[in-house]
Amino acid sequence: ADWRELANRRFNIVSTSRTNRIIREPRPKPYGGADWRAAYRSMSSCSRMPKNRIMSKRSTLFAKGLKGAVLTPGESLPRKRGDFVGVWVTVAHTDDCNTRLIRYPTEEDQESRFIELHLCLQNTRSGYGTVDFDIANASVQIIGSPRDVNDLWFSDVVRSGPYRPKILYRKREGESIRMRKKKCKSFLYPEVGNGRHLYGKESQNESPTDLTCTCDHLNNSGSLSCLTTLQPFEFVIVSVHVPCAPDMRFETEFLSRAICLYIPVRWNNGANQSKYKKPAIDCLASAPFLPEADIWKYYMELPGDCLTLTDRDGLVSA
Repeated sequence: ADWRELANRRFNIVSTSRTNRIIREPRPKPYGGADWRAAYRSMSSCSRMPKNRIMSKRSTLFAKGLKGAVLTPGESLPRKRGDFVGVWVTVAHTDDCNTRLIRYPTEEDQESRFIELHLCLQNTRSGYGTVDFDIANASVQIIGSPRDVNDLWFSDVVRSGPYRPKILYRKREGESIRMRKKKCKSFLYPEVGNGRHLYGKESQNESPTDLTCTCDHLNNSGSLSCLTTLQPFEFVIVSVHVPCAPDMRFETEFLSRAICLYIPVRWNNGANQSKYKKPAIDCLASAPFLPEADIWKYYMELPGDCLTLTDRDGLVSA
């Protein structure tokens, strides 16, 4: 029973009603083990995403975080510093599998393309310690730009306005997310501003030394603050919009050129509860995208320069 409870806290596998009554008692065999201890190890070894209403088991994971692999500034390869972060990424598909085209009526012939991603973020540690996710400074590394097909650049998530990050789902176990109602700076990039590599150029909207968050700090509206803190085994589903290059008309053109999603994270290892004072770990959680050959397993070309999903049940229309 203890291992089943632990597996449920980590992977949220028990189905309950609105009154928190268990609808169906789960068994360990469908989850990869003869008992719950083996099932837990099986699900943990493959980095199974916790069950939720938004990103169902039929949703395609186009990116998944490496188990315990995180980056610190200056590193080129991920180093295993402990399994404490889980990141899973899906696409909020449109009806025609196009990226979202947004026109600005106040500016003549001004338009931008975005793609909406759903992120499942989890603190995978069971003991002491919390994880801060700096979602406002998340970015996607992309290869190829209108200037150079070999150019590598970072597209930062939209931080303010109607396309700022929004909470879609949170695990209801006490208060799963504690949002800070204050302006705070990125703990990982104190010297670099948002939009630092957008299309290979520095952002002109913000000073490189000023990372004051521009997103709304409103709990009731679902807007995210700079840092989203998760307790052990807590998880949250967040919607983010990522700017695309002008030539990325279809979702496949973004996904085939997207290399990796990076999110600044901080692990606070329970120094307040322990007599051994240890500094917090600041690093980058990384989620590599699927290779292009695998991406086309989920899309199908149609006559007339159209695109559709091979499984239309996975469609999430805007």
